[in-house]
Amino acid sequence: MNVVVTRRAMLALLQIALTLVLVAQTPAYAKVTEEEKKLGQEAAEQIAKQYKFVTDPKLVERVQRVGKAVAAAALQDEPDLDFTFTIVDDNDVNAFSLPGGRIYVNKGLLDKVQSDDELAGVLAHECAHAARHHVMSLIKESEKLSLPRLAAVLVVIATQNQAAADTAQVFDWIAQAKVSGYSVKLEMEADRVGLEYLMKTPYNPVGELTFMERLADEEYWRPQIDWGIYRTHPLSEERAQALIKELKAKGIPIDRRHVLPSRQVQVRDVQIQGTQAAELVMAGRQLAVLGGDGAVTARDRAVAVAKVINAALDNNPRPTDVIDSRNAPTVTILGQPVFTATAADAAVNGKSPQEVAASLSKALRVALFAEQLKSPIVRE
Repeated sequence: MNVVVTRRAMLALLQIALTLVLVAQTPAYAKVTEEEKKLGQEAAEQIAKQYKFVTDPKLVERVQRVGKAVAAAALQDEPDLDFTFTIVDDNDVNAFSLPGGRIYVNKGLLDKVQSDDELAGVLAHECAHAARHHVMSLIKESEKLSLPRLAAVLVVIATQNQAAADTAQVFDWIAQAKVSGYSVKLEMEADRVGLEYLMKTPYNPVGELTFMERLADEEYWRPQIDWGIYRTHPLSEERAQALIKELKAKGIPIDRRHVLPSRQVQVRDVQIQGTQAAELVMAGRQLAVLGGDGAVTARDRAVAVAKVINAALDNNPRPTDVIDSRNAPTVTILGQPVFTATAADAAVNGKSPQEVAASLSKALRVALFAEQLKSPIVRE
């Protein structure tokens, strides 16, 4: 992924990369070896000296839980790895792996992912780097490079940040297209292998795609720079397109809404003048407030309505496909009824049933339009 790395972090990772190269004398590339484990151990010791780690129980539990599921799939590929997952107290959006299976996730990345499915996608990518011995492969490919050149390449691979080139003077050290092209190849392979791992977990593989698409959408608004032979990572848009191709080839439905809570209608309990009600919300925007209807509670009604609307949203409607009837308090999406306001809804809102339906319809159209504005790139 593309990230922003501070000068302090850059220098620390350069030191780690130098350690990796100094320890690697006769690496193997097919199966994990003691030399490879020693590389990871040496680098981990350097990281522990340079960074603080997050110990928040909720964050640690989340990363460990998701990581354990992904690691179980990766261990089928390379059973001799010892996967560990650590949260780095850094706001940069980044994750990286070390030889032997140590995976590090920045807190900034945890703030960025929108679901456990997306987090699993990131961890699967990093597990793939370790299981396919990509650092060792890079050393083998770069064995004719001088020590500082190889160290610089490893820094860029670990940080996944082209901006690091200025600090580490990578431009002077990786002027060989073979090396930069090879690291691009490894990134694409980690995406593809990570997708295979996700298929063996409870997590939706589409999460890997949606996170990459969000990075690509952010890149869309940045100045475009042609890195030429110095480019060590494929653009996020290229990776997103490759993931779409892989998902389709594997017959996996690309149901983005299922892994993005911000694109789903959700339910929140609310009190309206002492009356228990339930709120339908999408991307932080209130769509409607529902009341209880006889034996059916407000929450149960809201959950049922949310389920119907979310199923309709899976068909990717346009804002204009959301319509409220003038003759009945009903909202349709692509011609399918998804909500009918009741007298209970009218009571908690202080409006007529038709007004409640019209309000929900308008709010949903606005939410869909805002969603389109946030996704300027058409990929399919």
